[in-house]
Amino acid sequence: MISNFHEPSRCLAQLLLWPKKLEHFPFTIFYAQKSCWYGWDLLMFGSLLGPHRISLKTLTIRLLVPEGKKT
Repeated sequence: MISNFHEPSRCLAQLLLWPKKLEHFPFTIFYAQKSCWYGWDLLMFGSLLGPHRISLKTLTIRLLVPEGKKT
């Protein structure tokens, strides 16, 4: 599980190159006003996970926002 990841998308891309097969990808981002993941979108995740499209069985991407915050 990748949680509270605060690195640029290129770091996640390098991390995802490591396994030969990726079956489960649970990813949680915690809301932050000025975080390096600002601007990430589902198309970016599609590109990053593309090499694992055959082996990937589950995909969960969550954004946790504190109560009262707007995204």
